[in-house]
Amino acid sequence: MRLRKYLTALEANGHNEQQTAGVAASIRRQEVTSVMHLPAINSQMEESLAVFGDVRSQPLDHFMAGERSLLFRLSDFGFYLFLFKLSIHFTRMLEGVDR
Repeated sequence: MRLRKYLTALEANGHNEQQTAGVAASIRRQEVTSVMHLPAINSQMEESLAVFGDVRSQPLDHFMAGERSLLFRLSDFGFYLFLFKLSIHFTRMLEGVDR
């Protein structure tokens, strides 16, 4: 999801400009565990979010069909951050329930 689109949706749902700026800053600092911020890549990709609460299944054929090209690759740090945030989101550690 594009970050700009998410922030526009927040404003449409009653958040003021200061609240929206605070949310954007928290997301960019990777403080929000339910999303991962992906910075813009020159003219290839806008500043985006990976939203962990909106997981969908895609058949493998979707990824194998047509010409395949790599848009970007996470660094080692980015990959480990992704795994860490995904683990927190899906294990629900912040609920305080021993599982």
